[in-house]
Amino acid sequence: MDYQDEMKSVTVRVANGSGIIVKPLADDCFYILTAYHVVEGKVEDQIELDFQQTSPLFGKSVKIRKIIKCEEQDAAILIIDRHGEDIAPFYPCSIRQDGANHWHAGYPNNQYSKGKANRCELHDFITWLGSYEQFFVEYKYPNHIKQEELDGMSGGGIFDSQHHFIGVHKQLAASEEKQQLGKNVMIPWGCFEHLLVEKGLPLFSPDTFETLRTAIFCFDDNLGAKNKLKILLFQIAQRKADIVELSPIKCYDGFQKSRKAEGYRHGLDLSKDDWVRFGEFLVALKVVWDLDVNNGMEAVYPKFQYVQSPIDFDIYEAPKWLDPRLLGIVSDANVVFVVGGISRKGYKQDVKQKDVLDIAVGLKPSGEFDIARTGREALTGFTFVNANLFKDAMESFTDEIEAYEGDKMEYYKNLIQCKI
Repeated sequence: MDYQDEMKSVTVRVANGSGIIVKPLADDCFYILTAYHVVEGKVEDQIELDFQQTSPLFGKSVKIRKIIKCEEQDAAILIIDRHGEDIAPFYPCSIRQDGANHWHAGYPNNQYSKGKANRCELHDFITWLGSYEQFFVEYKYPNHIKQEELDGMSGGGIFDSQHHFIGVHKQLAASEEKQQLGKNVMIPWGCFEHLLVEKGLPLFSPDTFETLRTAIFCFDDNLGAKNKLKILLFQIAQRKADIVELSPIKCYDGFQKSRKAEGYRHGLDLSKDDWVRFGEFLVALKVVWDLDVNNGMEAVYPKFQYVQSPIDFDIYEAPKWLDPRLLGIVSDANVVFVVGGISRKGYKQDVKQKDVLDIAVGLKPSGEFDIARTGREALTGFTFVNANLFKDAMESFTDEIEAYEGDKMEYYKNLIQCKI
């Protein structure tokens, strides 16, 4: 799909209005964002949803699990069940760049046939006019669009050109007496974010690691281990605090771009568990190798690279299943690849050491090694680590860590270093 088709694929007919379907940091649901007035007075089973043919939900019976809404900010979120489907990734953003391309997507009522939405429309604009009343933002189409062409598009998403949604369409501007000025009003993303936070519901890919702090090295589902590891976890908590202001997506993208990876999974596709494993890896970089991740990753990239696998496999089969283009170009023949997105096998099986193969002979004069060009044969010359290792090491040695009378952090460091 091209970009415009992607925007249409996440645009939903909601009752007699529109909405945008987005994926939160949860595996069992999607959210449909729309305007409160679109669903006002309706309960879950009274709202009809229609999806584009390009949507994975097209033709399915979709149940609205719950509606949360705020009349004052004209915001409503429909929570629907997710059964393994995936959607085009769009990430919430509060930055509005005047002069840049934006689109309003929705289902105008003049395209409504026999009670079903049959065509999604896009209206482009580049001009933001500023705040409107207390919560909203005004924007302007370059050309006049008739009222009947906008009826039904309330609640439709407002997108930029970078896979961001900025908010949803609310209405024509009240100041527009004869609908000749092209002025419209948007409910910004912040209104929906406020609603989710107020209800304690999952947000989207985390802006910082602060939202994942309690999930990183969490043993709430294993209270015996939690009790035995309490001193080590207290020590680790201080190191977790060092990364809370970092952006997970920027850190993750930094690894992919540093090695010129091709076809890597976009950060928006990662689940909460994926981000937790990545966070544990970053904490381990500080705890085990004393690498400073707060002031750029330049010292990290030659030693460690992080790869998110699109498929599950045993780490011992990494050379068979990882795409060489995903591994890209590395600057050190001894680099270690940490792989996320695969199932845990336990501390003793979490690391595949490199075979006896001196790939340094393949280094370019610049000191780089092009795995993508060399091909799969070169993969046996690298060490691959299951991202679950850093927590598995704790869980596999709870008794030993508890009994150790010295510095428990040093004991943990030795557990990791003897594997990598």
